[in-house]
Amino acid sequence: MASAAPHRQEADEAIARAAALLPTEPDAAHAVAMKVLQRFPQDAGALRLLAKAMAAQGRPQEAAIARARAVQASRHDPRIVSAHQAVVAGELTKALEMLAPQIRAHPDDPVARLIEGQALLHSGRMAEALAAFEAALAFMPEYREARLGLARAHYQRFDPQAALAALEPLAGPDSKDLPLLHWKATMLAEAGEQRQALG
Repeated sequence: MASAAPHRQEADEAIARAAALLPTEPDAAHAVAMKVLQRFPQDAGALRLLAKAMAAQGRPQEAAIARARAVQASRHDPRIVSAHQAVVAGELTKALEMLAPQIRAHPDDPVARLIEGQALLHSGRMAEALAAFEAALAFMPEYREARLGLARAHYQRFDPQAALAALEPLAGPDSKDLPLLHWKATMLAEAGEQRQALG
């Protein structure tokens, strides 16, 4: 039986070429994504391409579904699973080293960027953590874990106002998440104290 590796490489190259078409030819990019998904139905890169193409085609609800599928696919990638386990174990340098090739090849992978952000946050590298969480949200603005990470990074930089801004899509007036609302109230109080001190 022939190895799937050459076909996998061809698919990655096709996805990379199609990504360049997104601004002007989203229909062509969509077609490439669908073709790759016929052979590799859980390919995270093809799902990300599909989500971007659908967004460019003016299909926001379908794009959101494709983004969610892309996240689920990445969450099952053994390399990302291993990096997450390293973060949980406190092996932060190891986690970042494991993630580096994935992020170089797929800088728009929101799960890889989320775990990178978590490792950087726990390492005290706040500015880099912010950039990682923002990269995850650039692909998927509704990514709850990345938004919480962004808020935590701002909060740990003693910037409750920026943390509140990051948290707002999750803790709006319709939210019923009591722990999140309590954290928001705490930050509102701290932001008020900061403004009073500056005034």
